[in-house]
Amino acid sequence: MEIQFAAHTPSAADRAVERAGMVARQLQSKTVDKGSPLYQVCLEFEAIFIKQMLNSMRKTVATETNKALKTSGLATKEEVAELKTEIEELKAMLAAALEKGAAKK
Repeated sequence: MEIQFAAHTPSAADRAVERAGMVARQLQSKTVDKGSPLYQVCLEFEAIFIKQMLNSMRKTVATETNKALKTSGLATKEEVAELKTEIEELKAMLAAALEKGAAKK
């Protein structure tokens, strides 16, 4: 059994991308003037774009991490600090109780 595919009819977007690719290939042989004002603005735009993207990603990761910690039952830093304090207090109480018990014997 042979599978037959319908002929692909390019959409307007496909044709636009194809034309842009042709233009890019034609311009490829030319050198880029890195001192031009347009190039400098493009560099600034790229820097702003990347900064915004990274900030957005960091917010997403922080939010998702907090959600994961809360739903998985894992403790936050503050909760861990409180638990450590309570453990230290319990250790001190246990040590004091053990000393009293040893002193009675």
